[in-house]
Amino acid sequence: VMGGDAMRSALLTIEEFGLPMAATEYLKARESHLNALFPKAEEISGAGDYLNFLGKAGIPVGIATSSHQHLCDLKIRHRPWRSQLAAVVCGDDPELHRSKPAPDIFLLCAKRMGITPDTIVAFEDSRNGVLAAKAAGMHVVAIESPYTSAEDLMEADLVIEDYRCLLPSP
Repeated sequence: VMGGDAMRSALLTIEEFGLPMAATEYLKARESHLNALFPKAEEISGAGDYLNFLGKAGIPVGIATSSHQHLCDLKIRHRPWRSQLAAVVCGDDPELHRSKPAPDIFLLCAKRMGITPDTIVAFEDSRNGVLAAKAAGMHVVAIESPYTSAEDLMEADLVIEDYRCLLPSP
């Protein structure tokens, strides 16, 4: 389950595929794979350029991810735009009480950025994320993904293929 609680996702995966293991065992094996994959994970096309564009325009940016802090760090710590982030809220944040599709993670990110949710455009690539951002009162742009269907993203205000379409023409 993209954009949600890891334990719930583990239980659903184990059930769906009839895996002979406990959820904690699955999560431990998953963690090992993610630790190897995340530092090399590619950005969604145009994402880095778009974040740099927003930074140059003085538009504050935050990340609200269901990933745990250490996994988020693996994905973004080496990115040149990392220092531009006004806030990063992860799924294991101690102030977070409910995971997506509840709006909590987006509301907490907005609070830390000092911005009201109705002035924020959230970018999401999962159904749970779209639902959470909408529940937070944000405008939502969904990014198409091989892991989601068009139906998963239909509640977004806009659906785009990638971030390149948001960049000014050269």
